[in-house]
Amino acid sequence: MLFLSFAGVGHDLAVALIEGDAQSEPLVLSEERLDFSGMTSERQGTVSSLIPTIDRLFKDAGRSKAQLQAIIVGTGPGGFTAVRVLLVTARTLAQVMGLPLIGINALEGSALQMAERDYGDMLMPEGSKLRLCIIKEASKTHCYAAVYSIKRVGALFDLNIELGDLAPSYWTLAETLTFLKELEEPKDDGGSDKTYLDKFYSDKVYADAGALAKLKQFADQSLHRLSSVRVIEDPLHPVKNMAVSQAKLGILRLSLSKESFLDFMKVEPLYLRGASVTLKKDGVVQRVESH
Repeated sequence: MLFLSFAGVGHDLAVALIEGDAQSEPLVLSEERLDFSGMTSERQGTVSSLIPTIDRLFKDAGRSKAQLQAIIVGTGPGGFTAVRVLLVTARTLAQVMGLPLIGINALEGSALQMAERDYGDMLMPEGSKLRLCIIKEASKTHCYAAVYSIKRVGALFDLNIELGDLAPSYWTLAETLTFLKELEEPKDDGGSDKTYLDKFYSDKVYADAGALAKLKQFADQSLHRLSSVRVIEDPLHPVKNMAVSQAKLGILRLSLSKESFLDFMKVEPLYLRGASVTLKKDGVVQRVESH
């Protein structure tokens, strides 16, 4: 099966054309990752580059859109304009071509990237399970956070939110630190003095560089565990293109239930945070967010 996958991750636009199924590791036919961090308008980069990049990847792979069998799109959280562009493009293609559309959020994608990069051997046996906490920068004052249970299903990994996990959330820096502190508190389990973090997370809490820097600035010295939070963007251990990672989740979920993905309007953006406006007061530019 031929899959088109694309996502907006921070300053990046990630696109990939992938062939395969849930029975084996999918084959990446062509991929692209564009960085708009130096542009005056990062969202304009996504708007202007998405369709040309998709066309180029089909050409590079020697495939046509008529061969496409499903679309996988990143649903956020992220910038409003970029997420809207991705969703509108994906829905339009799915509607015109009559294809299944699978939405994968960026926290899921990052959790899979970390599981594959750092714990692939641990998860190798079918049925074994791992839990990961993902924290990402949302703004100067807020973070996104989620906790997923991850297990191997055939050749791929699946993510779910199980009892005790955390659905994607939008927290202030103080709320995020409170959550991390709670993970340190010893639990009454018959005399063991291991903390919740020791037992379930132990080096399985990840944050992107922006979130980690802001949390460290905000934290007091009592949160000694913050130093053990691992950084997602490790230059010594680079992660895969997000479009490739989310495609693996989409391929697996499509194989389990194709019918549920045929209604493209069911794929909704995951904004989490309120809309923001830029105001200028006394010569100072401020970004004000609604809640």
